[in-house]
Amino acid sequence: MIIRPHPRRGLFEDQFWKHVGEHRVHLQCCQECGTWWYPPGPVCPACDGDDWRWSPVAGTGTVLSWVTFARTYFPSIPAPYTVVACRLGEGPIMLADTTADPNSLRIGQHMVLRYYPVRTEDDTPVTLYRWSPDQAA
Repeated sequence: MIIRPHPRRGLFEDQFWKHVGEHRVHLQCCQECGTWWYPPGPVCPACDGDDWRWSPVAGTGTVLSWVTFARTYFPSIPAPYTVVACRLGEGPIMLADTTADPNSLRIGQHMVLRYYPVRTEDDTPVTLYRWSPDQAA
């Protein structure tokens, strides 16, 4: 079983991670202006509206950038590892590690979020997600 640090938790993150645990991604969507955002927060970053809903997203995106870390920042995530920034079809940018070979990544490449079980350092089961190449694209 893979060991990972605890995901960031808090008032808004808890609902996000609850959905991820169900193998779905829900993001906040402003009911006033229609803006989607990530990471979670109390008000819309576009209009400061506080009338928002958690709504499902497709879980697909296109590669904007990636970085391969050569330094180990967490003992449970040894270097090298690659993190990809993808723009979701709904607009926000989400970061995640990837199952792809970093040498195969391309700007604009279609990706899909895949879920996988891990345990935290204190043996708590958690579901995380990774970007994987979208074979249907």
